Amino acid sequence: MGAIAVAGDIERYRKVLKASSAFPIMFPPVEIDGHLFADGAVRANLVLLGLTGENPPAPPIHGPGTIIVIENGQATSPPAAVRNGIVDLASRSIGDMMAASMDGLMARAYFAAQVQGYRYRTVAVPGDVDIGSNPLAFDPAQMQAGFDAGYELGKRPDAWAKYQPLLGDMPEWMLQVVKERI
Repeated sequence: MGAIAVAGDIERYRKVLKASSAFPIMFPPVEIDGHLFADGAVRANLVLLGLTGENPPAPPIHGPGTIIVIENGQATSPPAAVRNGIVDLASRSIGDMMAASMDGLMARAYFAAQVQGYRYRTVAVPGDVDIGSNPLAFDPAQMQAGFDAGYELGKRPDAWAKYQPLLGDMPEWMLQVVKERI
């Protein structure tokens, strides 16, 4: 985005920004140079330098650093009943798929930080903040509650976890092994 902005191509910048928020089913893809683009979170919610390529980079890539993961939501959500209807079922299914994908990506970020010698910090919206459970809903009050909680957390140095909490099907022993060996 920086290169596009420096080039002064405002229309292209707007298209890329619009495409990056075009969640499939909810919003149409955006055409750029004859190709259709949509929200990149469909493929990966988190992109980290050094996690691609045939060979591992020499750690650390750019000197000592910190991988900071800010979860735009809650790290865990309480179980809840789902109504028998296409909208509710689709919403819950999409939400669960997104959460499982994010769990895996956050685990990769944590392991990458350990392997590359980086510090790791993560924060998520506390479970007692009402941000809703429907990832397809755009409720202004819930969005504001999430923003306010995140803003307050960002000001507190003690709000940032230094390790990856247990996620999904990742066993506790696996995280313990990483802590002990690296």
